[in-house]
Amino acid sequence: MAATFSTSDRDRYRPIHDHPNLCQFLLNKVGSKSIPLRIAASTVVGAGSGLFVDENVAEGQELFRSHPLLTVRNPDIEDVCDACQKKAWRMYHKLECATLKQKPDLPVLDVALMRILNWFKLGALEPEGITALRALEMHLDKHCRSDTENGEGPPSALLSALDARINTESPCSLDVIQELCCMAAEKEANLGTSFDYVVSLINHSCDENTHIFFEGNELRVRSVRSLKAGDEIFVCYTDARADVLQRRDDLKKFFRIDCNCNKCKEEIKDHLKEIGSRKKPLQHLRKCQDGLKNLETKMSDIYWNLYPRAVQMIYRFEEDMATLRKKAFLDGKWPAHVEPLPSCNRTLAAMYNDMRNAVALKFYLAGTLYTRTRSGRAWVLDLFEVVRCLIRMTQHPDDSPMWTVQGFLERDELRDVARGYLQQVCIAAKTVFGLDTKFVSALYKFANKLLDHPGDPTVGTAAFVERYHMSQFRLLDWAGIDKVSAVAVPDAQAVAVMREDINTLTDKGE
Repeated sequence: MAATFSTSDRDRYRPIHDHPNLCQFLLNKVGSKSIPLRIAASTVVGAGSGLFVDENVAEGQELFRSHPLLTVRNPDIEDVCDACQKKAWRMYHKLECATLKQKPDLPVLDVALMRILNWFKLGALEPEGITALRALEMHLDKHCRSDTENGEGPPSALLSALDARINTESPCSLDVIQELCCMAAEKEANLGTSFDYVVSLINHSCDENTHIFFEGNELRVRSVRSLKAGDEIFVCYTDARADVLQRRDDLKKFFRIDCNCNKCKEEIKDHLKEIGSRKKPLQHLRKCQDGLKNLETKMSDIYWNLYPRAVQMIYRFEEDMATLRKKAFLDGKWPAHVEPLPSCNRTLAAMYNDMRNAVALKFYLAGTLYTRTRSGRAWVLDLFEVVRCLIRMTQHPDDSPMWTVQGFLERDELRDVARGYLQQVCIAAKTVFGLDTKFVSALYKFANKLLDHPGDPTVGTAAFVERYHMSQFRLLDWAGIDKVSAVAVPDAQAVAVMREDINTLTDKGE
């Protein structure tokens, strides 16, 4: 018999932490738990329940793994193996195939909602799971209702609910379906197209202490800094690298959150110092940020889709960037670390790199070394892109025009910097993702082939450190990057541990 989904439960708005049996059910859903977890009242006012650790956690330690209740594939991804297709058909696709044929452009949020309702209709969800779905942050229902009544909220919440009810012929009332839609929307930007019971309990902070990623079809949660027993787990629901003004807008628009964490307060304080006495300084800066981001999106689309390898488009991009940067601050100087400037620099770098132009390296360095935070997955991936650019340049033939660029480095100097940066990438990647991930395994194999070079000093030695510093300072001088932004080389002990890890992965053949 299909489960019932009544909307008249007297404890409908009781938070999850007030349901001991439900808390235990949710924690039992964790696939692999390295740290004891607890569900309790969140330390964030108005956030309802939260997820806490019950023992100390070191930086880079895994907290838990889980298999999400559902994952909706992005429709742009068309390549799916036969085994996955058959599994998907058995589990859910036969219930939604007809609808998706009629509406191939149905948003992934709507598909996720439709899938849950189909499971509910067939009684495929456990009763405790239904209770959990009902209990997960029901305060969102109030936001959706009040926003709709005030004419401010996104009508997509109600429209998606109505569409899903029609497509599934669901017995659920419209308000219940809308609640599910609101809950899915809250987590969608953070987890893409997946929904997980326990991860949904993790509340937002721009100053996150954990991050979430997928390894295959498994969801993993790891710490990005140390936590003490009793600390609440937080993730950033939006792009943690984005500027505070962008983050606050996104959080308000998509999640109805007003974040005032320490990270936000410090960035606002810095902005007010940098902008000066301009009237409505933050609103003015936000407008300029939008202008710069829109320019980046527009020029990127033109270059990659309409006029590939058109160097004039790159020059135009640079000129328009310079014009917009001058408008934001009274002295006409946009701070190099304030987004979206680093993002724009990385986009320019990719274009110049596509043209095999040495200037790409300048923009990669500016877009990576001038960011506020040197930790987390963004730092790993961005610095790795710098390494790849350096290595590609060392492979240019002797008669390449690149070697005639005034002040440019010699081949061995580029190699020195690449080897130094690669060590940092490897060590940071182990902390961020863990050694047992495919990315880190591939990265360490890559490093095993490139860290040593005949005739060059061995990494971890004093001779290498001396050469690395000289080469990096030469590179930063050429690129116009302040030397205080240099990347430190790991100490000998850290390099020795990295070597052991590389040997372990190599011996296992991973």
